[in-house]
Amino acid sequence: MNSPPLPMIEERDADGKVRAHRWVLPTDPVWLTGFLRDIFSRYWDRLTFGPILDGVAYEWTCPCPPDRFGVHDGYLTIGFSGPHFHMCIGPGVILDTPEGRKRMPGAASLFRSLDPTGAPNSWGFELRNGAAAPMMSIYFDNPFLEGPDQIADTPDWNRLSMWDDVMARYAGVGADPLNATSCGFRWADAA
Repeated sequence: MNSPPLPMIEERDADGKVRAHRWVLPTDPVWLTGFLRDIFSRYWDRLTFGPILDGVAYEWTCPCPPDRFGVHDGYLTIGFSGPHFHMCIGPGVILDTPEGRKRMPGAASLFRSLDPTGAPNSWGFELRNGAAAPMMSIYFDNPFLEGPDQIADTPDWNRLSMWDDVMARYAGVGADPLNATSCGFRWADAA
């Protein structure tokens, strides 16, 4: 990557404790289409994705490699031999109003969530709309999980290769030893 590394932003909770690190990404439709095409094509079998909303978390996985990418009237469609989703990524005829523009991406970032001890235990991508509401979260391969919702007995640090690759290519940031300092989701057991 020829450009300088993206700066890391600390996200704090109401008590001032750092809960996540973020690297802000572009939100223009061409960039987002390329990024999402790359992530879903390259890592389809290692992703968990969906909107995370107040009171509900959709955690979907891809049933197969994506076979459909298309943009029409501001909406990106990603399909998987039948199942598919549509997501607003840019302007279109039906979005050319102030209310419609709130549907378009307003913020995109790579993130790593931190456990209460300050060590990372979740890595991914988040997209929010112009009204700051969640559109999609993509969770990357996690060393503390084995398959869907199965906590691993011991972490597999090789699963961070996806995060390291995405960070190098899209944020200009190399592997960070901090990523391998967590006790995972059982941090309280290790205290």
